[in-house]
Amino acid sequence: MEQFQELFMGFELLNMAFLVALKPPFGADTIGAAFQEEFAQRVGSQGVVFGGIGEKCQLVLLPQVEDQIINARMMRNNLRVGVEVEKREENGWFTKESACKAVKIVMDEENEIGKEVRTNHAKITDLMLKKDLEQSYMDGFSQNLCGLVTCMENTSKNM
Repeated sequence: MEQFQELFMGFELLNMAFLVALKPPFGADTIGAAFQEEFAQRVGSQGVVFGGIGEKCQLVLLPQVEDQIINARMMRNNLRVGVEVEKREENGWFTKESACKAVKIVMDEENEIGKEVRTNHAKITDLMLKKDLEQSYMDGFSQNLCGLVTCMENTSKNM
């Protein structure tokens, strides 16, 4: 819960409009229960926090457990579609400043890393929303599987 508070304090430091989609932290039923009531009053209309995500959201990666860490590194290093929040080496925790820095990178129109991330994210989003994408993968898989079976049959006949 302490890290969740640190994250929200980082949003307060932004001094720019923000929309955040998060899952509640462990032990909290809703996003509202996860942070102080005063947060909404302090940020006013500057920011909105809710539980959910949209296609046009920029990705600020904050991995907490093993599979999230692997996925975040792939999204940051290989696909270059998000910015990971830096964590302290001594305890693996992030700070409000590091949360603020990551959000500013993806939102700053002039930041080169942010430009690259937004461009790549848009390309991946377009690809994932492509009509019949799943069907084309299944068709390709089926064709390759049939080719493999045919190849195996021919090999066993020649033996």
